[in-house]
Amino acid sequence: MIKNLTSKTKIIMVSGILVSSAGGMVSYFIVKYTYTYTSPFVFGIVMGVNMLIFTVAGLFVGRIGDIRGKERFFIAGALLIALSLAVFVVPSVEFLIAYVIIAGLGSAFYQPSLNGLIADLVDINARGRFTGVFLFLSYSVAMIFSIIAGYIYQISPQFLFTIASAMSLIGALIAIPKLINKR
Repeated sequence: MIKNLTSKTKIIMVSGILVSSAGGMVSYFIVKYTYTYTSPFVFGIVMGVNMLIFTVAGLFVGRIGDIRGKERFFIAGALLIALSLAVFVVPSVEFLIAYVIIAGLGSAFYQPSLNGLIADLVDINARGRFTGVFLFLSYSVAMIFSIIAGYIYQISPQFLFTIASAMSLIGALIAIPKLINKR
C-alpha cells in the first residue's frame, strides 16, 4: 500500500508520524511536569481551555483551510505544536497558559488539515487502510519514544520537551518543500 502512495502523501505520513509521536511520547509527562509547579485544579482548568480553543477554532480553521489551502494549515499547525512544546519547557503557570493557547490553536490547524489532506490524496477505497497504517505507525513510534522519554525525563524534563518540540518542528520542515505550492 505505501509504495502506491504519491510522494506528497508519503511526506504527510512521515510528517504526521513525527508530530503525533512527539505529542504521544510526552502526553503523560506533561501532566507529571505540570504538577511540579501547579495544582491539579489549575491544570484541569487550563486543559479545559485548551480543548475549548481546539474545538471552537477547529470549526473555523477547517473551513478556512479548505479555501486557503490545507497544506499551509497542516504546516502551521505542526509549527504551532512545536512552539507550544518549546514554551512548555518553562515551569510557570503563565507559560502553561501560553502553552495551552498555542497548543489548542496548533491542534485546531493541524488535525482538520491532516484529515482533509488524507481525504484529498488517498483513494476512497484505501482511506481506511491508510488511516489504520498511519495510526499503527504513529502509535508504535510514540510507544517506543515513550519508553525512551521516561529515561530522558529522569535526566531533564526540559530536555524531553525540547526533543518533542524539535520532532514537531522537523515534521513541519520536511513537509514544506513538498506541500507548499504556488497557489
